[in-house]
Amino acid sequence: GGVEQLQKIMCKNFELFRKTALLAEKYHMKVYVRHYPPEQKYIPEEEKELLKALGFELLSASREDFLKAVCASKVAIGHMTSALTYALIYGCRCYNLVIGGKDQRFDYCGLNIHDIKIDQIPDLSLDISEEAVPVNCINYIDVERLCSYPDLSERKRTM
Repeated sequence: GGVEQLQKIMCKNFELFRKTALLAEKYHMKVYVRHYPPEQKYIPEEEKELLKALGFELLSASREDFLKAVCASKVAIGHMTSALTYALIYGCRCYNLVIGGKDQRFDYCGLNIHDIKIDQIPDLSLDISEEAVPVNCINYIDVERLCSYPDLSERKRTM
């Protein structure tokens, strides 16, 4: 998209990271960041440096790293992503970023995923007194199976 588009993305991401840092500081929380696509080659070096300076951990593209981070988290913030449904399964309070008005809302089929604007992030009131889901929860829930759709022949046998 060129330099102009990169500057727009960086500006928007900078504001998101700044607001998230305020929330993390308020509740003494660690922040994990996963981009889409998650491959490192798509993330500008300036953004990597910013994340490091804020103390955020940039996740790799691996599914295992993503699930470990979700298991260790209490809050998940994303923008129109199915990753929030995974986070919800693992007990996170989930927020969908609404960027650009109501047309940017995502239908999560009635799941308990709340819409939020970037400016509202630092004002979130969280109850973080509960124990986090243990990182080894990956062994107990088969997310692939839980979120996949069996073909019709398999459905008929299980109904």
